[in-house]
Amino acid sequence: LHSTETKKFQICIMSIWRSIITGIFFLFISILSQAQTSQVVKAFDDSTYLSKQVNGLNALIHQQSSTGNVQISVYVKIGSVYENDSVSGISYILQNILSDKITNRLRGNKSGISFDNTTFNHYSTTELSVFQLTSAPENYAACLELLRDSLFSAKLYEAELRNKIEAVRAEIISDKKDYNNIFNTQLTERL
Repeated sequence: LHSTETKKFQICIMSIWRSIITGIFFLFISILSQAQTSQVVKAFDDSTYLSKQVNGLNALIHQQSSTGNVQISVYVKIGSVYENDSVSGISYILQNILSDKITNRLRGNKSGISFDNTTFNHYSTTELSVFQLTSAPENYAACLELLRDSLFSAKLYEAELRNKIEAVRAEIISDKKDYNNIFNTQLTERL
């Protein structure tokens, strides 16, 4: 009986997540998939620029004085602040899936940028996820195109979502076990 209830609960949660993910991606794709080349570039100072795309997508470009490289940051409004209890953690899952897509495109890219000459960073806040590529200035357009294509032209598959959810679930369980082991060891040492 317990197994049947658990299975029904999992099916219900997956159905809700599938609907939400589909809605989010259709929204992102419909609004942002028209990104093309930069339309407006606004300088904040000598080393920081805002590149506004045709579709309204903004990228912050910062020239690093120490290396001369350019860091391109794209901000996507997916964060825990937009979640409710039924989809808690979905922004973390999405951020990880999108990061994987960028990493895979960077590995297989034929436009002159790769892990040899470009670094990739990503992180999430409560309000957004940030994806950054840092490379030589001549790679600016290729980096911006790679970010655009990876984030807004990407397809999300149910199997991919399920795999990522299971990976995160396993990570959480592992972290709990590690925490319990540390706690039990410290407790035993004190007794």
